[in-house]
Amino acid sequence: MPSERWDVIVVGGGGAGLAAAVASSEAGARTLVLEKAPSLGGSTRLAVGSISAPGTRLQRRRGISDSVESFAVDSKKFTGDLAPRDNTALRATLAAEAADTVAWLEAFGVAFVGPFPEPPHRVPRMLNVVPGSHAYVTALARQARRHGAEIRTGARVTGLVQGGGRVEGVELESPAGGHARLLARGGVVLATGDFSSSPELKAKFIRREAGAVAGINPLSTGDGHVMGAAAGGELVNMDITDGPQLRFRPPPALPWLERLPSSRPLWRLYALAGNALPRRVTRFFAKQLLTAWMAPAAGFLEAALIVNRDGRRVDDHGHGFAYAVAGEPEAQAFLIVSEALARRFSSGAGHISTAPGIAYADWNDYRRGRPDLITRGASVPELATKLQMTPELLAATVAGQIDRAPAGAQPSPFARGPYYAMGPVHSIFVTTEGGLRVSEECRVLSLEGHPIPGLWAAGSAGQGGLVLNGHGLHILWAMASGRISGRSAAAAVKR
Repeated sequence: MPSERWDVIVVGGGGAGLAAAVASSEAGARTLVLEKAPSLGGSTRLAVGSISAPGTRLQRRRGISDSVESFAVDSKKFTGDLAPRDNTALRATLAAEAADTVAWLEAFGVAFVGPFPEPPHRVPRMLNVVPGSHAYVTALARQARRHGAEIRTGARVTGLVQGGGRVEGVELESPAGGHARLLARGGVVLATGDFSSSPELKAKFIRREAGAVAGINPLSTGDGHVMGAAAGGELVNMDITDGPQLRFRPPPALPWLERLPSSRPLWRLYALAGNALPRRVTRFFAKQLLTAWMAPAAGFLEAALIVNRDGRRVDDHGHGFAYAVAGEPEAQAFLIVSEALARRFSSGAGHISTAPGIAYADWNDYRRGRPDLITRGASVPELATKLQMTPELLAATVAGQIDRAPAGAQPSPFARGPYYAMGPVHSIFVTTEGGLRVSEECRVLSLEGHPIPGLWAAGSAGQGGLVLNGHGLHILWAMASGRISGRSAAAAVKR
């Protein structure tokens, strides 16, 4: 079996893996990145791109005083009832590394607008990358190559090489089906993302029904989780997830903001414009992203009538609509609303999706920005015909919804048309929070709490017990933990 020797091998070419590669190669280590997909980016490329941090340059420019300690306290408030399961030591590390991580990204061209408020953060902290999350990937990959890192795509790692009491490298499967053993003097960084697209791991750790729900990134199959555990690492918080939730289908074309030319000078220009423009203008741009990618809000789902492709009502049976829709034909559903509900969600009294502190998208925003999601019928039978449903079945479902109105209450909003269907919607896991337990240096820890020599983990694979609820924290952890692990693995080469 052919073999190669490197200083540091990074498994995964998403945000965390590329951050690790930059940090490692900056420190002088001969670094190799192995990404199983044909292109770089992982789940980072699919993200909105928010990153939250205290003490950033953009905060100081607006005269905002902030501290590491208050960020650690405020960010933990998002965890709610899960607070006792949060890794306090890693949260302190994340808070301490946050500002330097943002400045590090800015130093090689990543540009941001903000900061924006997001309660319970006591001051505005959330930054949004421009023109989109692909800027992280482009800038990190360029910087890694500039420092001599080699990046290979279509390179699937199938296992870790162990010997002499440490992790020595990886087993690699090439696109042609060949196998190779690659060795690393410093060690291996697992940055393979979460396990939101592994039916087996979801069924094992979350619940049986979770295995049938797709993940937002089909290649997030928990490879690092499995390899790290096989090497003796401990998996923690594997039952905690973001979702499943209902999402609209992707737009037929990327929003024009994400199609803007991508280069360092242009990123800076976009950021200068975004930070100078009035908030009402930036909200207009934000709404385009909201209508493209965000989930329908709970209030809208409660008001709408959710039906499957046949026109039958979807009941959640106490387990949530996302699990219910996953079991319907084609794992899809439609949200039926009347003219009265459309007006209610156009008046400012309600919204369909939101990015807290930045913008809310209502019915009119979706009507203008995502007409592909809205079907209109003057009557229920006409709507059913357009949706290729059985008119009598959908009519009976709507009639049943009208009959559900409590006695003495105002007439049901479904009593009069015209009627609209939004969709289709499908069930999806956005993230899973469980990962390998890691130290403050992102070294993978054994079941006994000892570092496994030669093994690090970053991003979702090495989330280590952190509960990252709240916008901008997953990206922050990906970048910060990637940077930490890359530095630490590079330092191990010299020991």
